[in-house]
Amino acid sequence: MAEPRVLGLNWQPSSVHGWGLIALNLAYHMVKSGRGLPSFVAPIDDKLIALDDDWRRLLSPALETSRELAGAGEGAGITVDIPLLKAVGQDFAHLPDRSTEGTHALVVLELTAMTAEARGRAAGLDKVVACSTWLAEWLASEGVPVAAMVHHGVDHDLFRPRAAPPTDDGVFRIFSGGKLEYRKGQDLVVAAFKRFHARHADARLCFAWTNLFGGGPGDLAAAGHVSAPPVAYAGQEDAVTRWLVENGVAADAVENLGLFGNAALPGVLQHMDVALFPNRAEGSTNMVAMECMAAGVPVVLSANTGHLDLIEDANCFALGRQSPVSWRPHGGGTEHWLESDVDEIVEVLEAAYQDRADAHARGRQAAATMAPLTWAGQTAAYLDAIGWP
Repeated sequence: MAEPRVLGLNWQPSSVHGWGLIALNLAYHMVKSGRGLPSFVAPIDDKLIALDDDWRRLLSPALETSRELAGAGEGAGITVDIPLLKAVGQDFAHLPDRSTEGTHALVVLELTAMTAEARGRAAGLDKVVACSTWLAEWLASEGVPVAAMVHHGVDHDLFRPRAAPPTDDGVFRIFSGGKLEYRKGQDLVVAAFKRFHARHADARLCFAWTNLFGGGPGDLAAAGHVSAPPVAYAGQEDAVTRWLVENGVAADAVENLGLFGNAALPGVLQHMDVALFPNRAEGSTNMVAMECMAAGVPVVLSANTGHLDLIEDANCFALGRQSPVSWRPHGGGTEHWLESDVDEIVEVLEAAYQDRADAHARGRQAAATMAPLTWAGQTAAYLDAIGWP
């Protein structure tokens, strides 16, 4: 019997952050569909991986095969004799591993300043797969050939549409998820929530803003809505709660959800009345927003960049009042980012509060929108896009 063909994935698998979940789901469905054996050409941290028995049974051979490659790949990178699929972010930066058998990329980036170095890195890739329509069109405008646009998937075993809205227990819960940074727009969340809570004392902001990898929140205060925040590292979430209070949010109106694995998110979402995502830019489609939609939670989405691929008639509350952002980081790249209007955010929160039946209907429609986006199907599309047999 022929040995399965091996595809290298050069980013870290994890159950607690976006790229890591892409890696695990791609690897699992690749093995399950019989399309070869994935091998992680990146350090593996077992503390970040939580698998049930079925997933562990299928992925154990891949994880064990990966350890030898990952250990050899620490530092300056290695050259492997298997095809390689890379995770590519801002400035087309990626781990420096190379392959003699073809190097491909899944690209998710938001800063659109294409440097000469980025063009060189892009030119060194055999196939480029973009993860949103907005990104695919921008890359094409910059002369980067895009093999395909493929969205991320949703784990529908975890995220299932709820049959009814949360039980009315006298609290209106607003979920906000994503690492604390200017791009994710938590300053807009804070500004809108303060005003909404002044109208409705039963409102509660339930947030999960931890940044697992460090790196500060940058210029989150640039728009003038908040003071400069603390860094939301794992283990530092209490500092964020104190910061919210310093910015005028009532202490009893917030719930810090901290850091948790993806499998715990459905249990969190079942209690949420609405999820708020006024993000200024998304290079993909925002996996957390997709999971909220698949779970039937009514979502508020900024109508810009990758979010546009999620928005359909009556499947969300779309924030249509979008204006250019003023923040320009060193090196630029935010020219395509857009700012949501705080007044409109408050208006749509009010609409969700006043008409729970309509909000629930939008959540049900959102779940229907997400239903075709399975990880099995999206994994097959990724592999097809790079010409994987």
